[in-house]
Amino acid sequence: MLRNQFVSAFLDWKPINPGHVLVIPHVHEPDFEELSPEIIGHLMQAVRSLSKVLKRIYAPRKIGLAVAGFDVPHTHMHIIPMHDYHDLTSKRLLDGSLKRADPDELIANALTIQRELGINS
Repeated sequence: MLRNQFVSAFLDWKPINPGHVLVIPHVHEPDFEELSPEIIGHLMQAVRSLSKVLKRIYAPRKIGLAVAGFDVPHTHMHIIPMHDYHDLTSKRLLDGSLKRADPDELIANALTIQRELGINS
């Protein structure tokens, strides 16, 4: 969906809400706090750009950010369009209510986000 020299971004396959994006640095580092300031800068620049686009497309009340990494030993940021306070809590992760996204919906969402970013697919 988005890729540059430093980071890649793609839609989460088990989204909390439509437009849930993961942004990962190309440098392999399991722990966010161990990333260099330069890489953190590039990561956050991508997160900021994507957050603005997701806000335009999905009209959430807030954009939530999370760095978790328990499931994959590689730093990654979650950008989540939030319509409810609990969209960014672990409740839905723990109760099993998150479902795998429909592949066609993911493709449509990715194309919309790319278009808003000015990226031709």
